[in-house]
Amino acid sequence: MDDRRDDIFSSVLSIEAITQKLPSLFADSIILNLDFKITHIPQRLTDALGFEAQQLNGKSINVLSYQRDLVSLLRSSLLSGFFEYQVVTLGNSMSEPVRVEIAGFYLGLISDINGFIILQVRSAARAVTRQECIGVARDGWPSGPVTQ
Repeated sequence: MDDRRDDIFSSVLSIEAITQKLPSLFADSIILNLDFKITHIPQRLTDALGFEAQQLNGKSINVLSYQRDLVSLLRSSLLSGFFEYQVVTLGNSMSEPVRVEIAGFYLGLISDINGFIILQVRSAARAVTRQECIGVARDGWPSGPVTQ
């Protein structure tokens, strides 16, 4: 019985098939290869930054850098395999600063698929506003009653 189950999973979920589906599995994330080159960038982010995806795919993540070397920042942040949200300034297509929060991890940390870095990006302004509105304590939990 277990052999049949293994055969089904190996034919349906090959590493190559999953690798090709990464953009749909992580639709809201930037996907990088281990050389920090963009293999997928979400439409909402390209729209917000004023780029087309084809302008960025295959390029170093540093193409989105404002003043800081993003590759060096990510390389040091990923030393433990992952990092939690930190504020980063990206540059848009007009070379203007855009503050975002980025969290990331090596995909191989949570699966058998190696060779990719997943970056979740969210607006830094939205996160700060949300924290101010609900009174979030340092540990991330509300520090008091939420009033509307």
